[in-house]
Parts: sequence; C-alpha cells; structure tokens
Amino acid sequence: MFVCPKCGHRDDPCWRACCWLKIATYCRLHDLKTWQPELAEKISKLKVGEILIEGPYAYRLTRSKNVYRMLKEFAKIYSSHGFTEAPPTSRMKKSLKKKHFSSYPDGKRNV
Repeated sequence: MFVCPKCGHRDDPCWRACCWLKIATYCRLHDLKTWQPELAEKISKLKVGEILIEGPYAYRLTRSKNVYRMLKEFAKIYSSHGFTEAPPTSRMKKSLKKKHFSSYPDGKRNV
C-alpha cells in the first residue's frame, strides 16, 4: 500500500509493486472489482493490450487478467510494445545482430 507523505492519500491495497518494471504497479482484475468497481468496469471493456487513461494513470489489461498501471507520461514511452518490457534501445538491437553463430549450441541461429 502506498501512502503520500504530503497529502496522506492511501492507495488501495490491491495494487502491488511490479518487480520487473519499477515504474508500474499491477493487480488482478477480480481484486480491482472489489476495491474500485467503477474503474474495473471500464477496464474490463478493453481489449487485451488497449490502454485506458484515467486521471494521472494509464491502465492496460493483459491476457492473464492482470491490470498494469503507470503514470501516463511513462505510458507514452512503453505503449508501442507493452507495459511489461523495456523499450528496445539501439545498443540492444546491435548486440543481437553481432552475436556470433558459434555461440549457439548447434551453430545456427534459430530465430
């Protein structure tokens, strides 16, 4: 549960910190229906992968019925490929292209 030190606002306990993306929180859709039924109703109408912007947050529903939440400013960066992955950088792309085939077990790159 998050508590704002300035205003004392308490976030609902259904939101959990995301271990692989520090700027996002997530919860299960059925937990959200208990704590925030109006928001859960809007999110349940979304198709998988669509983004709902409500207030300062952007919400995304996954196939496993997890709802990810992050600030809408960050959502603009991550919207092209999903909330749960880091945006690809040019360095990552170059390193994938340069990887030598002999480092693969069978000597072939299976892509």
